[in-house]
Amino acid sequence: MQIINVNNERYTPITILRPPDGIDHKQWIEEIKGRYTLVDSVLKLGHDFYFCMKLIDVEYEEINDG
Repeated sequence: MQIINVNNERYTPITILRPPDGIDHKQWIEEIKGRYTLVDSVLKLGHDFYFCMKLIDVEYEEINDG
């Protein structure tokens, strides 16, 4: 699993796409986000858009019954 760090936040890409020339990027991004239920963030590097899931840190304590 690839992990991307940006401003102390961690993301894992679900898909990486480059939009077709001559389209409205905002509309295209929303359309792509609608196809992937895990995508909650979009990062851009150069001409590529990284449709990502933000990773969260969780602390837990195991409880043993018995």
